Amino acid sequence: MIGIYLLINHNLFSWYALWLLPLIALDLELRSLRLNAALAGWVFTGTLALSYVFFVAWRVERWAIWVQFVPVYVLLLVAGGLAVWRRLHPRRATRYTFVTLESR
Repeated sequence: MIGIYLLINHNLFSWYALWLLPLIALDLELRSLRLNAALAGWVFTGTLALSYVFFVAWRVERWAIWVQFVPVYVLLLVAGGLAVWRRLHPRRATRYTFVTLESR
């Protein structure tokens, strides 16, 4: 619920989402990054720094808004789609990882 508020808020600075990092860390795994809402939140807290581009020229930069929000929405849509697919196909669903931090 609070994540939705942060995504639709018009006045958003990075310290508003700083408290999300400990909650995101609880959901992220140490050995692999999965496509889920926690990864989208992690990317969002990183791209949120682009909100300060406004103070460079004192105007809203459209490219900064696109770079700030589009990756988050794409990750949320892909993670939601994968969650629905895993629920509909439980036997085929495997654990998808796209970045593995351990060597095999």
